[in-house]
Amino acid sequence: MESPIKIAVAGAGFGRKVALPAYTELDEFEPVALWSRRPERAQALADEAGVALGSSDLEEVLAFPGLEAVHVATPVVTHVQFALAAAERGLHVLCEKPLAGNLHEARRIAAAVQAAGVVGMVDYEVRMKETRRRLIEHAREVVGTPRMASVSLVQSDHADPDSRPYTWVHDARMGGGRLQGYGVHDLDLLLEVFPTVEAVVAATDVGVPVRTSAEGDLHPVTADDAYALVLRFSGGGLGVVTLVATARHDRGDVIELYGDEGTAKLDADRRVWWGRRGEELRCEGPFDDGFDEAFKRVARNFWAAVRTGASPEPSLEEGLRVQAVFDAARVADVERRWVRPEPSRSSPDRRARSTSPSSVKYVVANWKMYPTVGEALGLFEAIQDGLSAQARAGHALPMPIICPPFVALVPIRGVVDERLVRLGAQNCHWEHKGPYTGEISAVMLKGMVDYVLVGHSERRLVGETDEHVARKVSAVVEAGLVPIVFVGEDAPTGEGIRQSEERLRQRLSQVELADHTVLVVYEPAWAIGAAHPAEPEHVREAVEHLKESLRRLGAARPEVLYGGSVRRDNVERFAALEVLDGVGATRGSLDAEEFLDIVSWMAGNGPAAS
Repeated sequence: MESPIKIAVAGAGFGRKVALPAYTELDEFEPVALWSRRPERAQALADEAGVALGSSDLEEVLAFPGLEAVHVATPVVTHVQFALAAAERGLHVLCEKPLAGNLHEARRIAAAVQAAGVVGMVDYEVRMKETRRRLIEHAREVVGTPRMASVSLVQSDHADPDSRPYTWVHDARMGGGRLQGYGVHDLDLLLEVFPTVEAVVAATDVGVPVRTSAEGDLHPVTADDAYALVLRFSGGGLGVVTLVATARHDRGDVIELYGDEGTAKLDADRRVWWGRRGEELRCEGPFDDGFDEAFKRVARNFWAAVRTGASPEPSLEEGLRVQAVFDAARVADVERRWVRPEPSRSSPDRRARSTSPSSVKYVVANWKMYPTVGEALGLFEAIQDGLSAQARAGHALPMPIICPPFVALVPIRGVVDERLVRLGAQNCHWEHKGPYTGEISAVMLKGMVDYVLVGHSERRLVGETDEHVARKVSAVVEAGLVPIVFVGEDAPTGEGIRQSEERLRQRLSQVELADHTVLVVYEPAWAIGAAHPAEPEHVREAVEHLKESLRRLGAARPEVLYGGSVRRDNVERFAALEVLDGVGATRGSLDAEEFLDIVSWMAGNGPAAS
């Protein structure tokens, strides 16, 4: 046998309880490090597991001598930080499911793994259970095209407030919930047999609204413990996926797949039934249904992909496929309508992808109070058409985030193609609701945008303080959105960068950066609207300082953009800064052709017209 893979496990939940013991038992692996968010627990848990290093410092873990791979088993919303940090160091990545907090982040993981030339996999281990493996095999043989598919799970492990202690899986902000815990496995199974979903509608519920933590405190539960999904398959046929985790009496999983050619079923006693039309159903089982052996199959596949070049299974492509349907289901739940999943890759027309770091950079357009609704809609459509043309020409694209005035969000939301561009809001209030005339909360923006600008220096003109900004950042992450936080000094003095770092610390004081994605824009007030932006060398130094501050605050992969008079005629200088994760523009974004040039420069393609 080839030598074992030296692997680190990030996460003290599933990672420590299931993955780490499995790696210890398997000859194919040598677990060498464990990451845990709490420093005081990290080394103690590592010692308990017989692992050399336990740390809350991701950089220390990734720098372990001889490390080859990382298993990411942190809260879902942090997967992108850990996976990108590992891939950028040339480490192979096995990521827990779902692949990321949303499809955009999942695509970033896949692109980073591809660019690094390493192996990437997603842990859909439930399909590796013997029951489901046999069901999938027989379904492919006999079912044909779908007519009706159903997956029904009934569990009792969450029936009471103290039946399961409160953890991140009960917090919607962290990507928790049974839909992400179990539902994605069932979507994975259905997509293995019927790979194309045309549309989905969904509903979720919280049956037990409070839970007791391990410390004995009561916490409100915001993540679902029951769900129902209806899928419409392309070409015909329906699928129904349901779970209740708060039943008083549980039952084994029941899966029934009916097609035009035959039937395949899994009953509650772990027996598999199958047959073609005109035949009596045959039966085999009952089978072992253990998680541990199923995970070991995934781990061995990971080893084979790394050591022998075998095809990864489950692959990141399969993870993206599930992510697209999962994201559509979450939108459908919020908006109470049928939702068509996005193509799992960035664009069906995109024939080429850049493997350079610039392919995942951001370009943020803050339109402030400039365009009317009609002007904003026309400008947006012109930009989106231009992005589509660049994609069809085979150009890689960064992630444009357009932040129109509030009144333009609804019409623009109706025409946005999220394969090409994402929407952001320019501000929000720190309260979820209340007697605040003229204000909009982050909760109201959920389902409308993915990002919210917070703390722009112009907000200080209406009395906004760093304390207000900190509360807004907290409200945005609580709503499951990504804050784009502005920091910068007031004057170009020697103390300016330190002022920006202090502002950053205050504005992020109410969030755990290890648990959330936050984008930071370095935008010195003296450069806003100025004839000349900050010099690239000054920007590089400021961004490096801010990234180091973010690491000290717990960010696994700090991301910092530059904003301040970015235009078509100067963006090339900023695109050349490898330390920079993107740029923000206002006047440079109010003309479609100029903004498309900025986007193209940030993708490493030169001006769009060339």
